[in-house]
Amino acid sequence: MDKRLSPRLLADNEVVISVENEQGEIISERTMLSDVSADGLNFITRHHSRYSSGQPVRLQIQMPGDEAQEDIISYGRVIWLSDPDISTCGEAIQPRVGVSISQGDISRLVNQ
Repeated sequence: MDKRLSPRLLADNEVVISVENEQGEIISERTMLSDVSADGLNFITRHHSRYSSGQPVRLQIQMPGDEAQEDIISYGRVIWLSDPDISTCGEAIQPRVGVSISQGDISRLVNQ
């Protein structure tokens, strides 16, 4: 049974994901969102091994336009990671990471 309370919508906004690594350093990845809902989102990753379930993340989501003040800053936790080795019809699928938003308003993404 699907527990989703709000619909999932496709998204293609650029996002900078920042996490703390095991050495306590903040590392970032610039990538693209895959989809969003009212309470979370997921993004494509080239660095699957950087993420783990429950890990806190900071997200800076670029909104259309050139002004940085238009960006959405949100915080959340990793709730799922796709299998980096899955493929369909022989084509590799880019791994994704799902995040539950705990702080920040992503409603502008859902209402674009």
